[in-house]
Amino acid sequence: MKLEGKKALITGADSGIGRATALLFAQHGADVAITYNTDADGIAETARLVEETGRR
Repeated sequence: MKLEGKKALITGADSGIGRATALLFAQHGADVAITYNTDADGIAETARLVEETGRR
């Protein structure tokens, strides 16, 4: 999957499928915008993991 230069909006990225999708897109070169409903700690962890891939 080639996502270099692409941007993605991932909802529900604080855990589960949303987190996995955000990480997969980031690993393939996309910058991701992530949203959540109630788990602020979970979204912070997802953001940290995305940033570790070198993406934002």
